Amino acid sequence: MERKATEWLHGRISLWQNEGIVDGETAERLRARHPLPPRAQSLRPATASIAALGAAFVGFGLILIFAWNWKDFSKPTRLAISLTPLAASLAILAWSTLSRRHGKALAESAAVFNSLALAAALALIGQVYQVPGGIDTLLLPTLVLFLPVLHLTGSLAGFVIYMVALVVWACAAQIAGGNATFFWVLLPAALPPIVVGYRAKSREPSHLARIWLTLLALSICLGVCLEKIMPGLWIVVYSSFFALVYLAGHWPASSESDGFLPGVGKPLRTAGLVGLVALAFILSYSWPWEEIGWEYSRDNYSFDASLAWVDYAVTGILFGGAAVLGGITMIKRRAFGLTLSLLPLVAAGSYVVLSALDGESTGLAVVNAAVNLFILHAGVLLIVSGARRRLLGEVNLGAFIVALLLLLRFVFSEYFIESLLARGIAFVATGAAFLAMNLILSRVFGRDGTESST
Repeated sequence: MERKATEWLHGRISLWQNEGIVDGETAERLRARHPLPPRAQSLRPATASIAALGAAFVGFGLILIFAWNWKDFSKPTRLAISLTPLAASLAILAWSTLSRRHGKALAESAAVFNSLALAAALALIGQVYQVPGGIDTLLLPTLVLFLPVLHLTGSLAGFVIYMVALVVWACAAQIAGGNATFFWVLLPAALPPIVVGYRAKSREPSHLARIWLTLLALSICLGVCLEKIMPGLWIVVYSSFFALVYLAGHWPASSESDGFLPGVGKPLRTAGLVGLVALAFILSYSWPWEEIGWEYSRDNYSFDASLAWVDYAVTGILFGGAAVLGGITMIKRRAFGLTLSLLPLVAAGSYVVLSALDGESTGLAVVNAAVNLFILHAGVLLIVSGARRRLLGEVNLGAFIVALLLLLRFVFSEYFIESLLARGIAFVATGAAFLAMNLILSRVFGRDGTESST
């Protein structure tokens, strides 16, 4: 867009020069003052997607062709066939790197083809030489060897493949009885493009897609990669993680802003908020708090006690990061709307209390009451803060949290209201109150001439 605007300006300057409005010297100074920016190597989603899909089809097709009469080949022939697609992918990769004329489409297809060829080569070599192991044994070296290609091409499709393979590897490693500790090395190794985009305050769709994929991978693998020596530690881990993500989205350097869909342009805020609200309501029930803490530590063959330190390190880093960032944010911004980010304190305190009381019913009742009061308090403060700052979206969020809490605790509580008619009336009353509040606040905010959205 900047180049088009500059081209338009240069056209006007030439027109003014022809009409005698400016002389040649002035026209040259104007052109020098507003030079044409270089053409951006923009990634057209349709072109890149088709290129990546084509590379995937070619890769799978070659694998099927070689598998057709695989048993008839000798070992040296099998080895040569295994390495041929990989060599071809490296040649295409070198060509796409040295020749920039084909832009991102070739880089995307080269990255996809290389990932498939690399995985196929390792799998076929393992089959030829009878290397034991499952999918976790295959994916780990594939991920390590694919990292240089990922950074060299800057491919979004390659990043997607890497993250999916990383999650699959972590799950497979744990299911196979091993551990996924190496996840904490492989994930940060793929994040430099996100760090660069974050520092540049990029709003490119590819940058947002990488953030969303990373958050999704972390949301899955945080629980998978814990060795789970101490039951229930996931409560503190996930509450700290979502709080840290939510607070990072409010930090000025994040430059989060909505795109074509609400929330999509704010991955940190949206993912953190959804995670905090969902987790808070999950913790308001009794089942997450049963048989947790050091009194129930696991020490049988299914759990590797020597890796317990990784769980404690992850917990400490996430909880400490959320506490520090939360304290700084609260002091500087005095943002009552960020009260949900205090969930790690409630979760950690409740975890320690129940662990010390060894799951006594009295302690469980106290924890349930504390979590429900925290949710109610957070919802009310969101309503108050939103009304004070004329942010209708924040008011709606607080009202939604309070309404959902009341419905879950009273209307859908077992044996409380069994009549469908009574529950229907409760729903209608809650919805009517919600709509009435929105109508009143919309008119009030509209008269004040203030913004009515978050």
